[in-house]
Order: sequence, then structure tokens, then C-alpha cells
Amino acid sequence: MTIGLLIFFQKYFLYPSG
Repeated sequence: MTIGLLIFFQKYFLYPSG
């Protein structure tokens, strides 16, 4: 897994865009 993926998941978890 890449760091980008981790950040992407965390960002969605912390700041869900919906």
C-alpha cells in the first residue's frame, strides 16, 4: 500500500465528502 492511499482513507474518514 502507498502513503497516498492511507491519507486518502484517513481524509475520507476525518472529512467525508458527501
